[in-house]
Amino acid sequence: MYDGAYKLFKSKSEFEGTDYIEFLPGEFKDECWNDISVFINEDGIYIIEDIFEHENEKYDHYEINNYFNESQLINVINSLSKRYEEIKNNVYIVNGYTEWLNDDIKNYRDEILLMIEELLSWLKSNKEKNLTIIGLWNTQPSLKCSYVQYNNMWKFSIDK
Repeated sequence: MYDGAYKLFKSKSEFEGTDYIEFLPGEFKDECWNDISVFINEDGIYIIEDIFEHENEKYDHYEINNYFNESQLINVINSLSKRYEEIKNNVYIVNGYTEWLNDDIKNYRDEILLMIEELLSWLKSNKEKNLTIIGLWNTQPSLKCSYVQYNNMWKFSIDK
């Protein structure tokens, strides 16, 4: 893990590398890397992703079909608040294939807490707009990317 990996990225100029999750207020409009969005990198999302999976059975780490309405967002906010307290009080333990996160939670606890705190604040201020979560994998914000509908499924594409 590198310093600065656990943070809420508010500007594309802050990015290092690839593999981010985009939090877009409102509905997806066929375009990625939106200026009104915030982003968390892949390592950061692992700490909180189960909350989104629990609230939306269609949630998929690699897709854009991750739409959350205001009611679902309120539940996400409540669960994120609980996760924040669990990490703050050293009672949150990761099990399963991401057990390696336990060391990161111990070593980067303050950064992780700040990331969750900032995401909570952002979600609270945008909850009436609903939310779309977009997986941006193996791409960079310098590339224009979008999702296109193909055979009734959204497919990621990089526009050259």
